[in-house]
Amino acid sequence: MQLSDFTNVGYFKVRYKDMYGRSKQKLKRGFKKRKDAITTEAEFIASTKDIFTDEVTVDEVFEHTSNC
Repeated sequence: MQLSDFTNVGYFKVRYKDMYGRSKQKLKRGFKKRKDAITTEAEFIASTKDIFTDEVTVDEVFEHTSNC
């Protein structure tokens, strides 16, 4: 999590690999509090790790990709 130099607004940027092995980047801005950005970043990282389990169904995969 970082703060923008000019606006003092929090944001996070995460690089990850999707379920097909492609590199992706997620950037989300506009957090008023640093804690909110850190919490949202942790939730996003946890949601991407759920994709790689053997128990995930095809419906869950398409649901996750439509939410990103």
